Amino acid sequence: ECCAHVSPRLITTLLAKLPVAPALVLSIGCGQGFLEEALLRASQAELNLYGVEVETCPNKFLRGERLLRVPNTFALHADAILADAWMFIYPRSISLLERYLSVFVRGVLDSVIWLGPSEEFP
Repeated sequence: ECCAHVSPRLITTLLAKLPVAPALVLSIGCGQGFLEEALLRASQAELNLYGVEVETCPNKFLRGERLLRVPNTFALHADAILADAWMFIYPRSISLLERYLSVFVRGVLDSVIWLGPSEEFP
């Protein structure tokens, strides 16, 4: 259901790094939303977290109002310019992160969380 091994330690670590509301957090390429829903449920503080995923990917876990859709894997979501933090969990290509950074560099972005094997990208 999720590319990352979702453990209590991972949840705790991510929650320590993510800003709390009203800061906006986008999980870009959230898949079925398992990790994002786990973060929302485990957070002691209010977390303003939304998943971003392609229209064709089924959403099994993340509450519908927390899911933002894009038409394809190369599309960018306009709300990224408003986000304080982005999460990329096992992205298929580093070029998506590069595109988000180049388009939304003038936004309020403060941090990017990248979770994936380091040997996949230089």
